[in-house]
Amino acid sequence: MLSILLMTALAVQYPSASKPATDTTSRARQPAAAARDTNRSAAVTRAAFHDAMRVLWEDHIVFTRNYIISASAGLPDTTQVAERLIRNQSDIGDAIKPYYGDAAAAQLTALLSSHIMAAAKVIAIAKAPSTQANSQYTMTTARTSDTTKMRSGDTTKAQSAMSDTTSLNAAVAAWRANADSIAAFLSAANPRNWSRSTLQSSLRSHLDMTLKEATAHLHRDWAGSIAAYDEVHQQILQLADVLSEGIMKQFPNRFSSKATTMSSLQ
Repeated sequence: MLSILLMTALAVQYPSASKPATDTTSRARQPAAAARDTNRSAAVTRAAFHDAMRVLWEDHIVFTRNYIISASAGLPDTTQVAERLIRNQSDIGDAIKPYYGDAAAAQLTALLSSHIMAAAKVIAIAKAPSTQANSQYTMTTARTSDTTKMRSGDTTKAQSAMSDTTSLNAAVAAWRANADSIAAFLSAANPRNWSRSTLQSSLRSHLDMTLKEATAHLHRDWAGSIAAYDEVHQQILQLADVLSEGIMKQFPNRFSSKATTMSSLQ
């Protein structure tokens, strides 16, 4: 029962981004550190920053897929995958901190965390029959302590509405509204290089592709799920490139074309 799994996995106190709950690969840690630490050294290369941003957004889709798989199958790692997925949103927020400041980083993290919670709700509604849809979701994001919680409320209204088309449409609309808010936030930070309409279109495409991937998986269309993920992967790399290139254009003096080793960026 995916709706119950979603609530169980996300109804935990998530640790600080600096204290991951699960082990991750060095591939994810090193480039992410490079992106966050560009304010410490002018020696960060354009190539390193470009790759760092790609890794962060690849993690975003990889752990989203892992969560879809784990939650739908009721695997014992569901909670740990959910924690890692939420932590990725803080990692992305931290990546812009050297350029736009702490407040902007916190705001982006909050928006992206809302993006994850909204996606979880959409998937739960799409999956659960009315007999299983017995919960309503409440989301709380507390940036001051880098924690994210999801609670369930047992209201009769939520129980009857979960499987209804109107409820699903409303959840998708809220998910898209959040994507529009992310696009507006980023465009305001870098209007010359990040067109609001372009970002809005890109983020909405990301939602549509992710929903296609999740729907295929939930219906045991394994080939369709994999094909959809391939589309998600290609699209997210394009978005990551737009973001990294926009930052490098806005702050050209913060980057170098000189070759350097990854160890020098840590």
